[in-house]
Amino acid sequence: MIKSEDILTIKEYGYDYITSIGKPTIEKLLKEEKLQMSLFDESLNEVIDDVQDVRYILRCNPIRAKEIKENREGRIEALKTFVQTKSNYYNSHPKAKQETLIKHIDEKIKRLKLASFIDYRVEEMSHDNNSAKKPITITVEMDETNYKAIAKLDGCYVIKTSLTNREKNTKEVIHQNYKNLIRVENAFKTLKTEYLEIRPLYLKTDKRIIGHIVLSMLSYNVVLRLKGYITEAGLDFKSVMRQLSTVKTVKNRLNDYLSFEYLPKVDSSLQRLFDLMKLKLPTKL
Repeated sequence: MIKSEDILTIKEYGYDYITSIGKPTIEKLLKEEKLQMSLFDESLNEVIDDVQDVRYILRCNPIRAKEIKENREGRIEALKTFVQTKSNYYNSHPKAKQETLIKHIDEKIKRLKLASFIDYRVEEMSHDNNSAKKPITITVEMDETNYKAIAKLDGCYVIKTSLTNREKNTKEVIHQNYKNLIRVENAFKTLKTEYLEIRPLYLKTDKRIIGHIVLSMLSYNVVLRLKGYITEAGLDFKSVMRQLSTVKTVKNRLNDYLSFEYLPKVDSSLQRLFDLMKLKLPTKL
């Protein structure tokens, strides 16, 4: 996702963009009738805004819609179970306070992100004993109107692009290119976490920043090439990386003046990888 200011900068440099818009923006466009809910389907649909010179590609993923619905219903059931457990505790413990009970329920609703369409009602029950504390029942209630308003965009997404020429760039091509974003995300994951672990560096000059980016991309390409060889050799990447970390030189000292280092033989799987890479390790250093 990119912001409006970024889009202007991209256009100033003469580039086009493919991005997605968030749910609030989708709802705004629906309200302005620039988009229609009927266009959200399993197949791709598109709208071109000639005034803004942008193109919207719409789709509803039924699998994702089902996942979101099941997740939301699961959170509702978790809340109901929590409320029942807490009310049972309150009714069975004379010293339990209703203020504490309500506080816990409110926190749970907030934590489960249900406050926009879920509420509850606390009612005191009649009782025959002499206790000053009356037992209570708590009913979880759902605002159907708000629930439907939230659920209507389940699985729906909108791609926004400056590529408005339908003949030159079909909606299918643009959609596929947007889905390729996962490759970019995986690249950042590799750079930041997997093995390279490039952390933020605070550089003061443009030259040093560019140098850092070049080294990062060079390192990433080395990892990509290595992953390709490992896959071709039928090996597991993480296992190979662990094995590579054990490849070390051994230093032999004959006396106070004479010593030498050598590399012990690697196991068969690593040797198969090295043969595929046409890499021959030196026996002496």
